[in-house]
Amino acid sequence: MELRLQKAGQLLRESDAKIDHVAMESGFRHLGLFNAMFKKRFGTTPTEWRRGAENKTGSRRLVRLM
Repeated sequence: MELRLQKAGQLLRESDAKIDHVAMESGFRHLGLFNAMFKKRFGTTPTEWRRGAENKTGSRRLVRLM
């Protein structure tokens, strides 16, 4: 679970992929479970996490996921 969440955090920082796609790429089959586990682990939603990453770096790399 920790590895999946770490991968999700990385994808959110480094890509512009939609949240549901990040969840699937990280190994989560249900978006609701992904959102709940992400918030429990990081204390913020995936969307808020991405906004925070943008603010810290000024922008994020645009890596598109297939």
